[in-house]
Amino acid sequence: MPVPKGYMKFGPWWIVNNALQPIESVLPDGFGWKLGKVPSSAELRAERLQAQGAMKKPSGRRRRGHHGAKCVQGWKLHVGVAPGCAKDLFDAISPKLIEIKAFHKFLPFEDYDRIDYGKEFMKMLDKDSGTPAGKACVIYPQDPDALVRIVRELESLLRSAERQSDDFKPYPGGVKGDIQLGDTGYIYTRYGSFWGEYADKFQIYDPESKKGITDLRFERPFPNFVKGVPDGMQQLKAEAGRLAPTY
Repeated sequence: MPVPKGYMKFGPWWIVNNALQPIESVLPDGFGWKLGKVPSSAELRAERLQAQGAMKKPSGRRRRGHHGAKCVQGWKLHVGVAPGCAKDLFDAISPKLIEIKAFHKFLPFEDYDRIDYGKEFMKMLDKDSGTPAGKACVIYPQDPDALVRIVRELESLLRSAERQSDDFKPYPGGVKGDIQLGDTGYIYTRYGSFWGEYADKFQIYDPESKKGITDLRFERPFPNFVKGVPDGMQQLKAEAGRLAPTY
């Protein structure tokens, strides 16, 4: 199917063309959060050599991975709808995401709605069903405050889509391993890698151990070095109430 205007094809996804791609990571800072740099594995090796008394200094070069970007991680959003609703979701939220220049991607709706699509690839995403596991749209906010603003923008659009069609519904059971945000049942979040060498290896950078660790997708909403959800997201988490998935 043709790629919609404003998007480009990258792997199985439609990725927005003109948006603010995050270039810094959202990292824990005591009980708060800060924007900072995630070192590459080459830089970590150089630091270890220095600590051992070697004179070699980091070259400053970064391995470029997904999208040709530096290693970036933080809180991402997943918007999930029941199979058969992907086009309606795209029509409902794509214009707003483009307007506010939120970096995001959609799985082509014909692929998302076809349950047996890319079964081997999708087993990596949802081993139980071989489906996209509710991730029709993935959004990469600049920081937790931007995430809250995006969620509030989307909530009214999703409710409007529900009023227009009785068939428009959330993904059954929610997105496994994620935290539900708000009370619509469509929007979820988790802390994970965005792109770069750690994402390429299904890892995330651990600032405590200073190494890459497994990014537990579909298992946990955040790794051990993250102690909780940022303050600005707490209200959204509370609004989910009994609809929030367990983990």
